[in-house]
Amino acid sequence: MAKSCNQKGKILYLQKMLSETTSQNPVTMQEILAKLAVASAGESVYRDELLKVKKQMEDERKTSNKLIQTLTRRVEELEQNVTSLSQDKARYLAQIADLQLQLKEYQDKLDKVTDEKNALQKDRDQLAALVELNSPENAVPEVLNFSEMCIKSETMLAFLAEEQIYVSSASACGRGQPSHTLAAMGRDPLAIDTAIRVSFCADNTPEDVDAFLNRFEDGMKHLQKIRK
Repeated sequence: MAKSCNQKGKILYLQKMLSETTSQNPVTMQEILAKLAVASAGESVYRDELLKVKKQMEDERKTSNKLIQTLTRRVEELEQNVTSLSQDKARYLAQIADLQLQLKEYQDKLDKVTDEKNALQKDRDQLAALVELNSPENAVPEVLNFSEMCIKSETMLAFLAEEQIYVSSASACGRGQPSHTLAAMGRDPLAIDTAIRVSFCADNTPEDVDAFLNRFEDGMKHLQKIRK
């Protein structure tokens, strides 16, 4: 198709040259053919250049489209990453807020337990006439250990349990056995056999402390009479 168009162009160029040939402006066939060759060569050069430029434009367009597609995918990936990290950040902030709330609740419970233990220790003068304290000043706030030095622990525990007041004579791991801790502290056998271990929790109230003290005093009076 390109060759046919080229030949048609040559014919038209020859017709033009012949129509311009007159007796005043004679032109030989050789001159015409020479000019035709020059025109054909020029046309070929421009045509090749045109095809080259078109191909370059097409290549640039394909490259640009490919680059745009690559950048578009990268933008989508970055947007997904930003969204994911934003969600992670929100989740972590929520977890931190939840931990802070749990910490506050734990601190409130610890303060409450400490207050309850302090309430019991405020009655030292009352207890001092009846018991010997085993817990040191720097003991954990939720446990108070003392010995009443006359009634065996199991007997007092049963008396307190009648009023649904539940304490122990040793830690859970030493249930039913004399307290190894008191023995290690150098307490004498009587103090160990009469030890009472009071444990507090966040659900206890000052009224619970008063109920324990009242029942314990009753137990000391009642059980000592039985012993006599």
